[in-house]
Amino acid sequence: MDGSAVREIQRLVEKGAQIVEVDGKTFTNGDYHILRHKDKAETLGFNNLSSIVPILRNEIENEFSEIPFYIVINDHKNVSVITSLDNEKDRERPYEVQAENCGFTFGRYYCYEDFVIALRSMFVQNDGRDQLLAFLKTVNDIEGVEIGDDGVTQRVTTQSTVSGAKAIPPIQRLAPYRTFSEIMQPESDFLFRVKQGGQFALFEADGGAWKHKARANIAEYYLNEFTDLISEGKVIILS
Repeated sequence: MDGSAVREIQRLVEKGAQIVEVDGKTFTNGDYHILRHKDKAETLGFNNLSSIVPILRNEIENEFSEIPFYIVINDHKNVSVITSLDNEKDRERPYEVQAENCGFTFGRYYCYEDFVIALRSMFVQNDGRDQLLAFLKTVNDIEGVEIGDDGVTQRVTTQSTVSGAKAIPPIQRLAPYRTFSEIMQPESDFLFRVKQGGQFALFEADGGAWKHKARANIAEYYLNEFTDLISEGKVIILS
């Protein structure tokens, strides 16, 4: 037992910690724990999936003896790399990846210009996005907007609508940038709403199912990047 451990036990005893034995079992009213001096790697943080590929490949053989490594996909925007248990039943967490947050706020109403800019810059181009943009072009004059909603479609009439009211289905299939840029952004359903005065919003309408797809896409990315190390038993993907 080293000197630091002895000093810690003495400190606990001085605070009133006691050890008693009853029927061959040892009990204490103090918070004892094993003190270890161990060099650990500082966790390196990244914001894209590709960053840990070269560093893990380079260091897995040279710096770490506890293999396999586990790539743990915690959720759609966070991935951790941890080592196997060492002789003291401890692990290291040398790398972590955190995706940047999506800039779009779902459930919030945007003005016309901000909503159009967001659709063009924060969403993958697909049929749903193009349909929304085409619809918005017909209501760019928001003076005197009138909204009709029958539960199936919304009809929007403005002073500039020469050909009559424009209708659009309330559920739109969109793919916002919500996870790492290296993988395909999952599509999901959104409820599109228009408020009097030309305010536009999107509400998530898939119960979060897209997050499971994002995690599967992250797992597939690393399966492709570490095919050889996985086959050698040096890397394990946990999702």
